[in-house]
Amino acid sequence: MKNEAFNPRFLAYCRAMGTPDPQDRLRLDAKRYPGGRMWGYVEWNRSQMLAFAKLNNVVPEHSQAVSGLVSLFIRTHQDEYDAWLKQTFP
Repeated sequence: MKNEAFNPRFLAYCRAMGTPDPQDRLRLDAKRYPGGRMWGYVEWNRSQMLAFAKLNNVVPEHSQAVSGLVSLFIRTHQDEYDAWLKQTFP
């Protein structure tokens, strides 16, 4: 499967984990997270959403949880979030 078939956020996760091939990442995560091979991505994306929200002063710097406010911010700033991921994890 070509990379174009994958979500760009998942591809950023793969690059961040040092595994640019998404198929390799899926295999590795299936072993690491036998109860749900996408768990690594879900947790990574959640932490990146929070970091992006903090950079944009949506939540306080000490905040640890992804709230409804963060989720709403990401939904209304998807293009900016995706561009930030692409820049942060080239």
